[in-house]
Amino acid sequence: MTALLPLFDHTRRVYLGPKEYSEPDFSYLDRSVRPPFARIRSTLESWFAKYPADAAVDLRERFRSDRNEQHQGAFFELVCHQMLKRLGCRVAVSVNAGATERIPDFLVTSPAGFKFYFEATIAAEPYEMRPSKLVDQIVDAINTRVKSADYFLLLDDDGELDQLPPVGNLCTRIQGWLAQLEYDKVYASRDNYGHLPKFRFRHQSWTLFVNALPCSPESRGAPLDRIVGSPPSTGGFTSFSAPIRTSVHKKGTHYGELEFPFVVAINEMQAGTPHRDIIEALFGKLEYRWAQDSSGHVVQLPPRRQRNGAFLGPEGPRLTSVSSLLVFGHLVPWNLSTAKLRLYKNLFAQSPSPFIMDQFPRADVGDGNYILRRGRGLASVLGLPKDWPGFSDDEE
Repeated sequence: MTALLPLFDHTRRVYLGPKEYSEPDFSYLDRSVRPPFARIRSTLESWFAKYPADAAVDLRERFRSDRNEQHQGAFFELVCHQMLKRLGCRVAVSVNAGATERIPDFLVTSPAGFKFYFEATIAAEPYEMRPSKLVDQIVDAINTRVKSADYFLLLDDDGELDQLPPVGNLCTRIQGWLAQLEYDKVYASRDNYGHLPKFRFRHQSWTLFVNALPCSPESRGAPLDRIVGSPPSTGGFTSFSAPIRTSVHKKGTHYGELEFPFVVAINEMQAGTPHRDIIEALFGKLEYRWAQDSSGHVVQLPPRRQRNGAFLGPEGPRLTSVSSLLVFGHLVPWNLSTAKLRLYKNLFAQSPSPFIMDQFPRADVGDGNYILRRGRGLASVLGLPKDWPGFSDDEE
């Protein structure tokens, strides 16, 4: 069945610039006239047309949300639905039947007739670890108002920002500070970060630190489109694998006993989490042991996993309703052809992982080691060429 309303607006687009830091993901995706984003819209629109109409209204509303977590979740569900359809599966999308009934996103039937549940979810860093929206607005203001053909700005901050400072005054002061710098002297000290020119702006309990990084002599000329080369980083440190562990625990305890195997697909929005960290989050940290032999020599024993993983705890196996975990590395609309994914099977699951999932790259986990197996990538399944959506052509 076909959805009545499109995902994107039917309008004349003229914006060629980059995404603003404070801009919602959907807003930029919908307003950019650049050819790669037109291709993205066309592709997603064609997938949405195949989404069941009785579930499409809710998906469309969340996809078009100004809240990125809502948009990202809906986008990921749309991709997973298309992926499963391309694998030859029949996919029934669950529609909210009330608070008393809890059903995963999809009930899937493989070409061989094997049924399983499939849930798509986002693993993101906790809200308090994300950059402030006020900081994003400040970065956008600096990019818009401060002009230079000589320097990029590297930003950092400290403290809590409760209200927007006078950005006009801030930008004027940064512009004046840049005008006083001597390019030749700054360029000569470019390889020593500690010697780069520094500017500090304080507003109540919040401080913004600005470093000027000189452009190369051959690239000097017209003012930069974006003067901010590096915005403030997130405020703190969290374990790379913590959001994945939290997500699988939430989904593994949400539905109770299920009739069919259960695959949880997680879009890891931090990206770059090592396989070892994911495996330790699921099956426990690896413990290296030594002992003395009969001759008094110290020998290394085979490593083993501690019982502190999502699938194996102090009391033994847990979250046994989850058959396997399919982890995507920071999947967004513009990297569908390059994003990585990998399957992690639950060794203690009540129901085995569906065989059709084995075609994806996977990690076979043992008590003290793991083996990475090659498999079919997402682009292959979705039928997308490697250079999709064509950013290299867009830059020419």
